[in-house]
Amino acid sequence: TCLNNLAESLRVMNRLVDYFKTCASLDNKQHWKVDARSLAELPFHLSCGGRDLELRELFSSLSYLDARVATGQIFEQVGDYSLIATPLSVGLAEWRDFLQKHAQRLAEYPAMLVALANHEGFPSALTQAATTDWLRPWLKTSAEPTPPSPSNQDRAKVVSLSYSFL
Repeated sequence: TCLNNLAESLRVMNRLVDYFKTCASLDNKQHWKVDARSLAELPFHLSCGGRDLELRELFSSLSYLDARVATGQIFEQVGDYSLIATPLSVGLAEWRDFLQKHAQRLAEYPAMLVALANHEGFPSALTQAATTDWLRPWLKTSAEPTPPSPSNQDRAKVVSLSYSFL
């Protein structure tokens, strides 16, 4: 069927957005099913339907990105940032750059995005990793405190002790 006008085209795109959201979302934005087709189609239809704000929210959501990357679509996700109609905000550029920087690692280990965001992420990624109730387990790491460096006097004691046993 050929769509006759812009209004009809937008109506169809919006119905497709609703369909793919329903297929992919477990609980309305907090958790997503690892459903490759729905996760891949949703951004395209948001873009074609003129729903740029929702697309921006989607592409800055660690829970969506985690599900999308888990399907093995890391390179496609990085490419999909071009669907956003206006120049990327600083926040979206951070997500795109982070994914692009770690794309090779995420292609090999697609289930590690949350742990990677927690360990090497920027403020928004760190906040989302810490505050989201994740359905799948992930390796949570935190920076270890740096031990105080020993003084020269303490080093001399260690050296003298080691020599006393020889």
